[in-house]
Amino acid sequence: MDRRSAPTTVASVLLALAMVGCGSSTTPAPLRTATAPPPPSATPAPTLTPVPSEQPTSTPQPGTFTPGSLAVTVSDDLVVRSRPEVSDTSKIYRPYLPTGTELRVIEGPVAASGYRWYRVEPVGFALNGGVTDGWVAAASRDGVAWIGSTGVELAMSTVARETAPASAAKKAAAAINAFGLDLYKRVDKKAGNVVVSPASIAIALAMARAGARGETAAQMDAVMRSLGTDKLASALNALDRALSSRNGTFEVMGGEAATKGEVILRQANSVFAQRDLPIEPAFLDALASRFGAGVRLADFKTEASRETARRLINAWVKRQTMDRIPELLLPPDLDDLTRAVLVNALYLKAPWRNPFDLADTAPGRFTRLDGSRVSVPMMKLTRCQMGGYCDLPYAAGSGWRAVELPFLGDQLAMTIIVPTNLPAFEKKLTPKVLAGIIGSLRTEPPGSENHEYGLVYDVQLTMPRFGVDTRYQLGHTLEAMGMPLAFDPATADFTGIATPPEGPLYIKKVVHQANIDVDEKGATASAATAIVMAAGGGPDTKPITFKVDRPFLFLLRDVPTGTILFLGRVTDPSKK
Repeated sequence: MDRRSAPTTVASVLLALAMVGCGSSTTPAPLRTATAPPPPSATPAPTLTPVPSEQPTSTPQPGTFTPGSLAVTVSDDLVVRSRPEVSDTSKIYRPYLPTGTELRVIEGPVAASGYRWYRVEPVGFALNGGVTDGWVAAASRDGVAWIGSTGVELAMSTVARETAPASAAKKAAAAINAFGLDLYKRVDKKAGNVVVSPASIAIALAMARAGARGETAAQMDAVMRSLGTDKLASALNALDRALSSRNGTFEVMGGEAATKGEVILRQANSVFAQRDLPIEPAFLDALASRFGAGVRLADFKTEASRETARRLINAWVKRQTMDRIPELLLPPDLDDLTRAVLVNALYLKAPWRNPFDLADTAPGRFTRLDGSRVSVPMMKLTRCQMGGYCDLPYAAGSGWRAVELPFLGDQLAMTIIVPTNLPAFEKKLTPKVLAGIIGSLRTEPPGSENHEYGLVYDVQLTMPRFGVDTRYQLGHTLEAMGMPLAFDPATADFTGIATPPEGPLYIKKVVHQANIDVDEKGATASAATAIVMAAGGGPDTKPITFKVDRPFLFLLRDVPTGTILFLGRVTDPSKK
């Protein structure tokens, strides 16, 4: 039988592989002496590469690692090198890896320079210069662990990540933006401040779309602008590659001294599935080739194991977002019908190219939607160039003004749009309108080319510091956008993921949390989205407390016929 044509029970594959070797074995793996970096294996691996490990735990554990297993840094500033040794020919890659960075082990261990080395690939981002992997030491020379086991069993296809020209990334970006604007118009804004991540939500849904079939898939394609389809798979990979390349350390001259800082932008994907769920091999292939993701095994069926799984998922999100989202899923978000949780996490930390001077920040008035005013710290940016002016991209139109603040490296920026009437502006905001605003941003006024000396804008910017954190349950919003079948237990078709014996899969919840903080130095933001998939067709539940603490009647009846077999009452249960 063709293994790719039949569902695979992930746990059974793991059990078979466990007879061969275990990534968390207490017996150290044999070491090799490094003379040069060993080349990647040229022998094609099987479609599935499950990696056994100890029972899931949210605390990373030290140990040895087999190729294909997951590790996580347990110390700050771990160095990644081009060769498994400390030498002048072993180049150091930036950035240094912070605590909680997830690593996919490619090969090792290798003994050299007094360390045990593993060749690893950081999950969710590339190193500076587009480098995708390198060598790290597992521990210090005196045995203090620098990387540890995630304690998770993993099943992942060995299908290579798809590649595409950089230009294809724009197609995926256009789909995400159109979807995101439509979603933004529909989310609840009663709290006033709102932040969502269209990219995180769209990519998480795109993972679910990889296993959708029939009319369920058609509805998702209409809402998501085909983002999760075969047609845009390479475009999504091109976008991921492009975003990964934004990481780096940059130095820009400004004023009398150089400004130097590190830009971090990473996103990661993962699926946590019931360990006996019959996963379709084609879905594992899609996860690997489109999202660089595999399936981590969990158990949602009992209250105790479900809480362990919830903590495991939250720990993964917490690591990926650098502790900014410590608890994405709350206890009610999972139940005994949960069979899979598809998660995307996004993290950004970037300094301004032109930082605000903290000494210039002073209290100022801010007018709220209802016309009332409040005093807040206002940052001021008045000096960006040697000449003391700020040639920031600026534009103005009917009922709005806009300015753009670049981050170091000039590859990321924050656009600020100030409408005369925000609610009215939001209603008319479309991808075309937004593209027009962004396209009109210029550092030179119209007609400046005809000026004798040339003209540039000198933007004297005043804006508040701000921080926003929002959490949404997006199920009903996505249904209203045009994909109700995905949320219908009776009609959803996710047979491309799995077909559980207790009933078909459907999306029960879409949980999204995003936050952002903007100050004089720059911006830090994170987002995470969880697609909670259930089986068995159970409706959402409403907890009821029912105490039988007073006299009562009872009936013992035959359900099919309705026949009452016994009838009685109890007024004092202490009496025999």
